[in-house]
Amino acid sequence: MALDLKDEVSVDALKRLVATSQVFIENFVPGKLEELRLGPDVLHGINPNLIIVRVSGWGQTGPYAQKPGFGTLVEAMSGFAHLNGFPDKPPALPPLAMADVYAGLYGALGTLAALRDVEAEGAGQIVDVSLFESMFSTVASEAVKFAATGRVTERSGNQAMQTAPRNVFVCKYGKYMALSASVQTMFERLAKTIERPDLVD
Repeated sequence: MALDLKDEVSVDALKRLVATSQVFIENFVPGKLEELRLGPDVLHGINPNLIIVRVSGWGQTGPYAQKPGFGTLVEAMSGFAHLNGFPDKPPALPPLAMADVYAGLYGALGTLAALRDVEAEGAGQIVDVSLFESMFSTVASEAVKFAATGRVTERSGNQAMQTAPRNVFVCKYGKYMALSASVQTMFERLAKTIERPDLVD
């Protein structure tokens, strides 16, 4: 169903749908829903138990709230692009809609939690989902490291600073193998498997 929310007939149809719905999802620039006279106060007036999920680039509040935002921007602004790639190459954006996927997951989790709360308390809620915050959560440990040390982590390709060996290796016949010996016992088994027990010491 397509509705033109500048048309009163469409707005009335939407309100009838809201009256019998559990979840309402919108991804306008913050303030647009209110401009259309369909803000949370109006929607909760129609259905007090409604879960309103608001998806935007930067969130409903804050200095960037009114700016347009989409995945590519937040993948860069979050610091992900800076960390992604190899040291001798420029920052690399992901080859897929990573920010959108993370925001979708957070939105779904927030919605499920809100629905459980409505079951117990009977009160509707607003779930504010920001593409930026969703993406930033994936690299938030870097902010903690910077706060503690003052150092910015540089790109390291597909190696992990806390795990060795961990990489994609080319095999004898030209195929690739992903390998991660992330704890001591795994490393010891690996050393034995490749007939290099001396590496353990």
